[in-house]
Amino acid sequence: MGIKYVVLDLETSTKESYGRIANPFDKDNYIVSMGLKYSNGRRIKTHISQEEAIPEGDWLKGVGAIVGINLKFDLLYLWRHPVLVNFFKRGGRIYDCQYARYFITAQQEKYASMDSMANIYGLPLKPDKIKEYWKNGIDTIDIPKQELLDYLDHDLDTTEGIFKCVAKEAHELGMTAMIRERMDSLCGNIEMEFNGLKVDLEVAERNESKLRKEIEGLYRELEQYTPQLPEGAEFNWSSGRQLSALLFGGPIKYRTREPKVDMDGKPEYYKKTVEVPALDPHGNEVRYKTGDKKGQLKTKKVKINDLDRPKYKIAQTEYPLKGLTKPRKEWELKEPGFYKTGEDVIKELSARGIEVAKILAKLKKKEKDLSAFYSSGMLRYAQDGVIHHTLNNVQTDTGRLSSSKPNAQQIPRGNTSDVREMFVSHFEGGEVAEVDFSSLEVVIQAWISKDKNMIQNVNDGVDFHSLRLAAKLGEDYDDVVRKAKKEKDPYYDLERTKAKGFSFQRAYGAGAKAIAASTGMSIEEVEAFIEAENRMYPNVEKYNAWVARQVDKNAVETGTYINGVPVKFGWHKATTGTNARYGFTQQEAPDFMKDRGVEVSFSPTQMKNYSIQGEAGGVVSTAVGMVWRKFVETGNFNNTALLMNTVHDCIWISLAKGAKEYVIPEVEKAMTAIPERYKEVYGVDVPVIFRVESEVGPNMKDLH
Repeated sequence: MGIKYVVLDLETSTKESYGRIANPFDKDNYIVSMGLKYSNGRRIKTHISQEEAIPEGDWLKGVGAIVGINLKFDLLYLWRHPVLVNFFKRGGRIYDCQYARYFITAQQEKYASMDSMANIYGLPLKPDKIKEYWKNGIDTIDIPKQELLDYLDHDLDTTEGIFKCVAKEAHELGMTAMIRERMDSLCGNIEMEFNGLKVDLEVAERNESKLRKEIEGLYRELEQYTPQLPEGAEFNWSSGRQLSALLFGGPIKYRTREPKVDMDGKPEYYKKTVEVPALDPHGNEVRYKTGDKKGQLKTKKVKINDLDRPKYKIAQTEYPLKGLTKPRKEWELKEPGFYKTGEDVIKELSARGIEVAKILAKLKKKEKDLSAFYSSGMLRYAQDGVIHHTLNNVQTDTGRLSSSKPNAQQIPRGNTSDVREMFVSHFEGGEVAEVDFSSLEVVIQAWISKDKNMIQNVNDGVDFHSLRLAAKLGEDYDDVVRKAKKEKDPYYDLERTKAKGFSFQRAYGAGAKAIAASTGMSIEEVEAFIEAENRMYPNVEKYNAWVARQVDKNAVETGTYINGVPVKFGWHKATTGTNARYGFTQQEAPDFMKDRGVEVSFSPTQMKNYSIQGEAGGVVSTAVGMVWRKFVETGNFNNTALLMNTVHDCIWISLAKGAKEYVIPEVEKAMTAIPERYKEVYGVDVPVIFRVESEVGPNMKDLH
């Protein structure tokens, strides 16, 4: 009979480097102690001072699952160990209590710690003594061995107790199957972090230099729009207040040096000391009557105004600018007369045809790329030409992944930036690939809303982005598809990317103004699209109304208050059969609702968006898990392919030369098998077809 599970916990050295505490990719970090507690009661504890830190033999023999808390940390230290590799090859699984707790709480409890969960489930808390060692800068190897092993014993027992409580709670909520699926996706994320993003540092250096020159050129272009100001005033393009005045009208404030005057309005001067003749009471000059100076004029020292040294004061002066266009009311800042000038505002002004805004939009984009992705940003995390990015699985409100140190999910697309060019294959002469779900948010929206028309359009393979672009340009849909997707015409390719904004913003619950700002369409065009879509897809609005009712129905008070009004937390369950839950906390109501006497409310945008994003994230997670299993089964396709990253709805793969011919079809097969997988795992019939688009190239920018 096999062993159901083993609880795993490591104690490691704690050197911080490249944004990671106890960085497992730093050769100076190592395992000090390792603890294993099997479901049959057996324990193994090691310490590096007397034996190998990792036990000999197959310490996972017969084990069904590895249990832990924040298992990614522990497994990254063991990821290529033969015992762990063989465990996964024979179908072994993991159970991360932190990840499970995250879903049980409808994504409300993020990064649940052992202590927080022990406290919730009434289990013993960690001893403070070991924490104090670390807090005082004592490395793990210098902690007395027996104290560390006792601490490890406690962690194993408490983790097992938490596991039993979390698994029971998940079962009662009907979430066991969903959590099981997510654990395989977590393994896929660990694999991606372990492999990292391979960087061509020469390309990165070249593109950074090129980008700096382009930024300098844009600043030179801006010079023609620099307003003529009075002497002493300088225009600063980095000042939001001054940019507001230039764009929308308002005062440019600057300091001037003005003559200082007295109460009578007369100029004030610094004083100087001079000698003047002494005078008697009648105003007559006085002379010496005796002594060596007999007959000479007497003098005295007095202070008089030094007319060569007038006094000045520093004064705050304003110079009014007329402005170039009218601002929107919602851009107003607290300081009267000034408005927001951020990226979204500049985008909208650029769409209005304001020339200076077009330059500023380019400038802001390039400056963002420079700060985020080159030597002062992402490249700071490169270790021997590889960036081991962090994929955060318990951070968002929806269950979607996020990324940090560095953020590898906000890398701009290849048709908008050169950033991706530096990401290359781990294999000499190899290629990289991106396999992307097509219009996933729209597919999910059709599924969860059960709208028959949208489901039909999805299954017919309508490219919603091209459909909207065709409407925007007034061109034939088939022509736009051909130009944008088949011929890869640069203009249509870029415009289709922009048109995605409508789909995404609609899925995010954005209103007409926000969509117009992000897509470049007029508000009237967007409103027409929305009206047409509501007629075509009536169940979408019905679904949104159902969500709002469910959230209200399940709402409970949180014990907190806004303006004296109790704040509630509400939730609704997914309609896809996963039993995932999406939670919402009331916020201070917007002004238009306050006018109706409503102080707190659930966010309509969040309620429209969370289940779409969450279920899309669930589909991607399922796909990542299935793809990872295929890589495990084939030994990374006989060591010719590596998983690198997952960005929103796609998977990045590093390929050896020629490997695309057999790797990409297998990845596509797994990603499009979502209906079959959901039927197997959740027993549901999925009404929509999932499609993917695959692109391969020498780097992540030049994909075809």
